[in-house]
Amino acid sequence: MSTNTGAIVGSFYFDPYCRLNHKTSTSYNELALNQYNSLSTKSVSYLITNFAEPVIDGQSTQLSFSQIISLFKQFGHIMHQSLSASTYAEISGVSGAEWDVANFFPQFFALWPLNSYAVIASCSRHVANGSPLPESEFDKIRRAHYHFASFDLKHEIYRMALDLALYSSGNFWSDIRDQHEIYRMALDLALYSSGNFWSDIRDQVWDEYMTPFVRDRLDKHPCSFRAIFSDDLAAAYFSTKWAEMLAADAFGAFQVADVDNDKAVAQVGARFTDSFLTNSADYKSSEVFRRFLGRDPSPDAYLRINGLYGKDSYAKRDTLLANERTVIDTSAEKHAN
Repeated sequence: MSTNTGAIVGSFYFDPYCRLNHKTSTSYNELALNQYNSLSTKSVSYLITNFAEPVIDGQSTQLSFSQIISLFKQFGHIMHQSLSASTYAEISGVSGAEWDVANFFPQFFALWPLNSYAVIASCSRHVANGSPLPESEFDKIRRAHYHFASFDLKHEIYRMALDLALYSSGNFWSDIRDQHEIYRMALDLALYSSGNFWSDIRDQVWDEYMTPFVRDRLDKHPCSFRAIFSDDLAAAYFSTKWAEMLAADAFGAFQVADVDNDKAVAQVGARFTDSFLTNSADYKSSEVFRRFLGRDPSPDAYLRINGLYGKDSYAKRDTLLANERTVIDTSAEKHAN
Protein backbone atom coordinates (compact mmCIF):
# COMPACT_ATOMS: atom_id res chain seq x y z
CA MET A 1 0.00 0.00 0.00
CA SER A 2 1.41 3.39 -0.99
CA THR A 3 0.55 7.09 -0.94
CA ASN A 4 -0.01 9.32 -3.98
CA THR A 5 3.72 10.06 -3.95
CA GLY A 6 4.59 6.37 -4.12
CA ALA A 7 5.79 6.05 -0.52
CA ILE A 8 5.12 2.61 0.96
CA VAL A 9 3.01 2.86 4.13
CA GLY A 10 2.30 -0.81 4.75
CA SER A 11 1.52 -4.15 3.17
CA PHE A 12 -0.80 -7.10 3.64
CA TYR A 13 -1.22 -10.67 2.45
CA PHE A 14 -4.60 -11.73 1.13
CA ASP A 15 -5.64 -15.38 1.52
CA PRO A 16 -9.14 -15.48 -0.04
CA TYR A 17 -10.13 -19.12 -0.50
CA CYS A 18 -11.35 -21.75 1.93
CA ARG A 19 -9.25 -24.85 2.54
CA LEU A 20 -10.67 -27.84 4.35
CA ASN A 21 -9.50 -28.17 7.97
CA HIS A 22 -7.32 -25.07 7.70
CA LYS A 23 -9.64 -22.16 8.45
CA THR A 24 -12.11 -21.97 11.30
CA SER A 25 -13.68 -18.56 10.72
CA THR A 26 -15.52 -16.87 7.88
CA SER A 27 -13.15 -13.92 7.67
CA TYR A 28 -10.61 -12.29 9.92
CA ASN A 29 -7.37 -10.32 9.96
CA GLU A 30 -4.16 -10.65 11.92
CA LEU A 31 -1.16 -8.43 12.48
CA ALA A 32 2.18 -9.92 11.46
CA LEU A 33 4.47 -6.91 12.01
CA ASN A 34 3.62 -3.57 13.56
CA GLN A 35 4.95 -0.24 12.40
CA TYR A 36 8.04 0.93 14.27
CA ASN A 37 9.45 4.28 13.09
CA SER A 38 12.73 4.01 15.00
CA LEU A 39 13.48 0.75 13.16
CA SER A 40 12.01 1.98 9.85
CA THR A 41 9.60 -0.95 9.71
CA LYS A 42 6.15 -0.81 8.13
CA SER A 43 3.13 -2.81 9.21
CA VAL A 44 2.40 -6.17 7.63
CA SER A 45 -1.04 -7.76 8.05
CA TYR A 46 -2.94 -10.84 6.94
CA LEU A 47 -6.42 -10.60 5.45
CA ILE A 48 -7.97 -14.07 5.50
CA THR A 49 -11.37 -15.05 4.14
CA ASN A 50 -13.20 -18.28 3.41
CA PHE A 51 -14.56 -17.57 -0.06
CA ALA A 52 -15.30 -20.50 -2.34
CA GLU A 53 -12.90 -21.03 -5.23
CA PRO A 54 -14.32 -20.87 -8.76
CA VAL A 55 -15.66 -24.25 -9.86
CA ILE A 56 -14.58 -23.70 -13.45
CA ASP A 57 -10.99 -22.78 -14.29
CA GLY A 58 -10.73 -19.21 -15.52
CA GLN A 59 -14.05 -18.19 -14.00
CA SER A 60 -14.11 -15.21 -11.64
CA THR A 61 -14.87 -15.66 -7.95
CA GLN A 62 -18.50 -14.84 -7.21
CA LEU A 63 -19.33 -13.25 -3.85
CA SER A 64 -22.65 -12.59 -2.19
CA PHE A 65 -23.50 -9.09 -1.03
CA SER A 66 -22.95 -10.09 2.60
CA GLN A 67 -19.49 -11.38 1.68
CA ILE A 68 -18.71 -8.04 0.05
CA ILE A 69 -19.69 -6.27 3.27
CA SER A 70 -17.53 -8.69 5.28
CA LEU A 71 -14.57 -8.03 2.98
CA PHE A 72 -14.95 -4.27 3.35
CA LYS A 73 -15.12 -4.65 7.14
CA GLN A 74 -11.89 -6.62 7.33
CA PHE A 75 -10.20 -4.20 4.96
CA GLY A 76 -11.13 -1.43 7.39
CA HIS A 77 -8.89 -3.10 9.97
CA ILE A 78 -6.11 -3.37 7.39
CA MET A 79 -6.37 0.33 6.48
CA HIS A 80 -6.32 1.34 10.14
CA GLN A 81 -3.23 -0.75 10.76
CA SER A 82 -1.35 0.23 7.61
CA LEU A 83 -1.94 4.00 7.64
CA SER A 84 -1.19 4.63 11.30
CA ALA A 85 1.57 7.22 11.70
CA SER A 86 2.25 6.53 15.37
CA THR A 87 5.90 6.55 16.39
CA TYR A 88 5.63 3.53 18.67
CA ALA A 89 4.65 0.03 17.61
CA GLU A 90 2.96 -0.66 20.94
CA ILE A 91 0.20 1.86 20.22
CA SER A 92 0.21 1.85 16.43
CA GLY A 93 -3.03 1.13 14.57
CA VAL A 94 -5.25 -1.49 16.15
CA SER A 95 -2.83 -1.92 19.08
CA GLY A 96 -3.54 1.60 20.29
CA ALA A 97 -7.27 1.73 19.66
CA GLU A 98 -9.54 2.48 22.60
CA TRP A 99 -11.93 -0.42 23.14
CA ASP A 100 -14.96 1.80 22.61
CA VAL A 101 -13.87 2.45 19.02
CA ALA A 102 -12.05 -0.79 18.19
CA ASN A 103 -14.69 -1.64 15.58
CA PHE A 104 -15.08 1.88 14.21
CA PHE A 105 -13.05 1.30 11.04
CA PRO A 106 -14.68 -1.96 9.88
CA GLN A 107 -18.12 -0.45 10.50
CA PHE A 108 -17.16 2.69 8.58
CA PHE A 109 -15.86 0.78 5.56
CA ALA A 110 -18.92 -1.49 5.56
CA LEU A 111 -21.13 1.55 4.97
CA TRP A 112 -19.65 2.18 1.52
CA PRO A 113 -21.01 -0.86 -0.35
CA LEU A 114 -24.32 -0.37 1.47
CA ASN A 115 -24.77 3.31 0.71
CA SER A 116 -22.78 4.19 -2.41
CA TYR A 117 -23.86 2.82 -5.76
CA ALA A 118 -20.62 4.12 -7.30
CA VAL A 119 -18.65 1.76 -5.05
CA ILE A 120 -20.77 -1.26 -5.97
CA ALA A 121 -20.73 -0.35 -9.66
CA SER A 122 -16.93 -0.26 -9.57
CA CYS A 123 -16.55 -3.76 -8.09
CA SER A 124 -19.52 -5.72 -9.47
CA ARG A 125 -19.72 -7.47 -12.82
CA HIS A 126 -22.36 -9.67 -14.44
CA VAL A 127 -20.94 -13.16 -14.80
CA ALA A 128 -21.92 -13.31 -18.48
CA ASN A 129 -21.79 -9.80 -19.97
CA GLY A 130 -19.60 -7.96 -17.46
CA SER A 131 -22.09 -5.15 -16.76
CA PRO A 132 -22.20 -3.70 -13.22
CA LEU A 133 -25.07 -4.39 -10.85
CA PRO A 134 -28.04 -2.23 -11.95
CA GLU A 135 -28.79 0.64 -9.60
CA SER A 136 -32.39 -0.54 -9.25
CA GLU A 137 -31.16 -3.91 -7.93
CA PHE A 138 -28.73 -2.15 -5.61
CA ASP A 139 -31.60 -0.13 -4.15
CA LYS A 140 -33.57 -3.33 -3.51
CA ILE A 141 -30.61 -4.93 -1.73
CA ARG A 142 -30.04 -1.84 0.36
CA ARG A 143 -33.70 -1.61 1.40
CA ALA A 144 -33.70 -5.30 2.32
CA HIS A 145 -30.57 -4.86 4.43
CA TYR A 146 -32.07 -2.03 6.47
CA HIS A 147 -35.54 -3.56 6.66
CA PHE A 148 -36.76 -3.88 10.24
CA ALA A 149 -33.75 -1.90 11.47
CA SER A 150 -35.81 -0.51 14.35
CA PHE A 151 -36.35 -3.98 15.84
CA ASP A 152 -32.68 -4.87 15.37
CA LEU A 153 -31.69 -1.70 17.23
CA LYS A 154 -34.21 -2.38 19.99
CA HIS A 155 -32.85 -5.90 20.47
CA GLU A 156 -29.23 -4.71 20.48
CA ILE A 157 -30.03 -2.07 23.11
CA TYR A 158 -31.59 -4.85 25.20
CA ARG A 159 -28.45 -6.98 24.86
CA MET A 160 -26.25 -4.04 25.84
CA ALA A 161 -28.38 -3.37 28.91
CA LEU A 162 -28.41 -7.07 29.83
CA ASP A 163 -24.62 -7.22 29.60
CA LEU A 164 -24.20 -4.27 31.95
CA ALA A 165 -26.90 -5.52 34.32
CA LEU A 166 -25.29 -8.95 34.65
CA TYR A 167 -21.83 -7.57 35.32
CA SER A 168 -23.16 -5.03 37.80
CA SER A 169 -24.45 -7.87 39.96
CA GLY A 170 -21.15 -8.95 41.51
CA ASN A 171 -17.53 -7.85 41.82
CA PHE A 172 -15.73 -10.99 40.77
CA TRP A 173 -14.41 -10.51 37.26
CA SER A 174 -10.93 -9.09 37.87
CA ASP A 175 -9.72 -11.91 40.12
CA ILE A 176 -10.68 -14.84 37.91
CA ARG A 177 -10.55 -13.50 34.38
CA ASP A 178 -8.26 -16.25 33.09
CA GLN A 179 -10.08 -19.12 34.84
CA HIS A 180 -13.16 -19.45 32.72
CA GLU A 181 -14.90 -22.36 34.44
CA ILE A 182 -14.28 -20.92 37.91
CA TYR A 183 -15.48 -17.60 36.58
CA ARG A 184 -18.75 -19.13 35.39
CA MET A 185 -19.33 -20.65 38.83
CA ALA A 186 -18.47 -17.36 40.49
CA LEU A 187 -20.89 -15.57 38.21
CA ASP A 188 -23.59 -18.01 39.24
CA LEU A 189 -22.86 -17.52 42.94
CA ALA A 190 -22.52 -13.76 42.66
CA LEU A 191 -25.86 -13.47 40.94
CA TYR A 192 -27.47 -15.67 43.58
CA SER A 193 -25.89 -13.73 46.45
CA SER A 194 -27.08 -10.45 44.98
CA GLY A 195 -30.64 -11.69 45.34
CA ASN A 196 -31.12 -11.89 41.60
CA PHE A 197 -30.49 -15.01 39.58
CA TRP A 198 -29.49 -14.38 35.97
CA SER A 199 -32.99 -15.24 34.77
CA ASP A 200 -34.45 -12.61 37.11
CA ILE A 201 -32.10 -10.00 35.71
CA ARG A 202 -32.93 -11.10 32.17
CA ASP A 203 -36.66 -10.75 32.87
CA GLN A 204 -36.23 -7.29 34.36
CA VAL A 205 -34.17 -6.01 31.44
CA TRP A 206 -36.46 -7.69 28.89
CA ASP A 207 -39.52 -5.99 30.35
CA GLU A 208 -37.77 -2.64 30.23
CA TYR A 209 -36.41 -2.82 26.69
CA MET A 210 -38.32 -5.46 24.71
CA THR A 211 -41.95 -4.66 25.54
CA PRO A 212 -44.40 -5.45 23.89
CA PHE A 213 -42.57 -8.56 22.62
CA VAL A 214 -43.20 -11.59 24.81
CA ARG A 215 -40.26 -13.83 25.69
CA ASP A 216 -40.82 -17.56 25.33
CA ARG A 217 -40.63 -19.22 28.75
CA LEU A 218 -38.07 -21.74 27.45
CA ASP A 219 -35.83 -19.02 26.05
CA LYS A 220 -32.48 -19.08 27.88
CA HIS A 221 -30.56 -16.89 25.46
CA PRO A 222 -28.11 -15.45 28.08
CA CYS A 223 -26.60 -18.96 28.30
CA SER A 224 -25.39 -18.60 24.70
CA PHE A 225 -24.40 -14.93 24.92
CA ARG A 226 -20.81 -15.80 24.02
CA ALA A 227 -19.70 -12.25 23.30
CA ILE A 228 -19.84 -11.27 26.98
CA PHE A 229 -18.71 -14.55 28.54
CA SER A 230 -16.13 -16.27 26.35
CA ASP A 231 -15.13 -13.41 24.03
CA ASP A 232 -13.74 -9.96 24.79
CA LEU A 233 -16.88 -7.92 25.38
CA ALA A 234 -17.55 -8.49 29.07
CA ALA A 235 -19.42 -5.37 30.25
CA ALA A 236 -18.44 -3.82 26.92
CA TYR A 237 -21.03 -5.11 24.47
CA PHE A 238 -22.26 -1.54 24.06
CA SER A 239 -19.00 -0.70 22.26
CA THR A 240 -20.16 -2.52 19.12
CA LYS A 241 -23.20 -0.28 18.67
CA TRP A 242 -21.26 2.79 19.77
CA ALA A 243 -18.73 2.07 17.01
CA GLU A 244 -21.58 1.76 14.48
CA MET A 245 -22.96 5.11 15.57
CA LEU A 246 -19.55 6.80 15.29
CA ALA A 247 -18.98 5.22 11.88
CA ALA A 248 -22.35 6.41 10.60
CA ASP A 249 -21.67 9.91 11.90
CA ALA A 250 -18.30 10.04 10.15
CA PHE A 251 -19.79 8.54 6.98
CA GLY A 252 -22.43 11.28 7.10
CA ALA A 253 -19.71 13.78 6.22
CA PHE A 254 -19.15 11.92 2.96
CA GLN A 255 -22.90 11.78 2.32
CA VAL A 256 -23.15 15.52 2.74
CA ALA A 257 -20.33 15.92 0.22
CA ASP A 258 -21.97 13.28 -2.08
CA VAL A 259 -20.62 9.73 -1.83
CA ASP A 260 -20.83 9.29 -5.61
CA ASN A 261 -18.74 12.40 -6.37
CA ASP A 262 -15.10 11.30 -6.55
CA LYS A 263 -13.65 14.80 -6.14
CA ALA A 264 -15.81 15.63 -3.12
CA VAL A 265 -15.08 12.24 -1.53
CA ALA A 266 -11.33 12.76 -2.05
CA GLN A 267 -11.44 16.09 -0.21
CA VAL A 268 -13.31 14.70 2.79
CA GLY A 269 -11.23 11.52 2.60
CA ALA A 270 -8.01 13.48 2.98
CA ARG A 271 -9.26 14.94 6.26
CA PHE A 272 -10.50 11.52 7.37
CA THR A 273 -7.08 10.01 6.67
CA ASP A 274 -5.21 12.78 8.49
CA SER A 275 -7.45 12.57 11.53
CA PHE A 276 -8.74 9.03 11.99
CA LEU A 277 -6.42 6.75 10.05
CA THR A 278 -3.01 8.27 10.74
CA ASN A 279 -3.40 9.88 14.17
CA SER A 280 -6.03 7.81 15.97
CA ALA A 281 -3.43 6.22 18.25
CA ASP A 282 -1.83 9.52 19.31
CA TYR A 283 -4.96 11.24 20.59
CA LYS A 284 -8.11 10.27 22.44
CA SER A 285 -10.82 9.10 20.08
CA SER A 286 -13.07 11.96 21.22
CA GLU A 287 -10.41 14.48 20.19
CA VAL A 288 -9.84 12.77 16.83
CA PHE A 289 -13.58 12.85 16.15
CA ARG A 290 -13.79 16.56 16.98
CA ARG A 291 -10.88 17.28 14.65
CA PHE A 292 -12.72 15.60 11.80
CA LEU A 293 -16.27 16.90 12.29
CA GLY A 294 -15.73 19.87 14.57
CA ARG A 295 -18.21 18.58 17.17
CA ASP A 296 -19.06 15.67 19.45
CA PRO A 297 -20.73 12.51 18.06
CA SER A 298 -24.43 12.54 17.25
CA PRO A 299 -26.82 9.63 16.55
CA ASP A 300 -28.62 11.56 13.79
CA ALA A 301 -26.60 10.09 10.91
CA TYR A 302 -27.09 6.56 12.26
CA LEU A 303 -30.85 7.07 12.43
CA ARG A 304 -30.89 8.59 8.96
CA ILE A 305 -28.86 5.80 7.33
CA ASN A 306 -31.00 3.11 8.97
CA GLY A 307 -34.23 4.82 7.93
CA LEU A 308 -35.35 5.37 11.51
CA TYR A 309 -36.69 8.87 11.03
CA GLY A 310 -40.47 9.02 11.13
CA LYS A 311 -42.38 10.34 8.13
CA ASP A 312 -42.88 13.67 9.89
CA SER A 313 -39.16 13.98 10.64
CA TYR A 314 -37.77 14.45 7.13
CA ALA A 315 -37.96 18.23 7.42
CA LYS A 316 -35.87 17.94 10.58
CA ARG A 317 -33.48 15.64 8.72
CA ASP A 318 -33.00 18.18 5.92
CA THR A 319 -32.31 20.90 8.49
CA LEU A 320 -29.76 18.67 10.21
CA LEU A 321 -28.04 17.98 6.89
CA ALA A 322 -27.83 21.70 6.14
CA ASN A 323 -26.37 22.39 9.59
CA GLU A 324 -23.98 19.46 9.15
CA ARG A 325 -22.68 20.89 5.89
CA THR A 326 -21.97 24.21 7.64
CA VAL A 327 -20.10 22.50 10.48
CA ILE A 328 -18.07 20.32 8.10
CA ASP A 329 -17.14 23.28 5.88
CA THR A 330 -16.01 25.22 8.96
CA SER A 331 -13.96 22.25 10.17
CA ALA A 332 -12.38 21.91 6.71
CA GLU A 333 -11.34 25.57 6.76
CA LYS A 334 -9.68 25.13 10.16
CA HIS A 335 -7.95 21.99 8.89
CA ALA A 336 -6.64 23.84 5.83
CA ASN A 337 -5.28 26.67 7.96
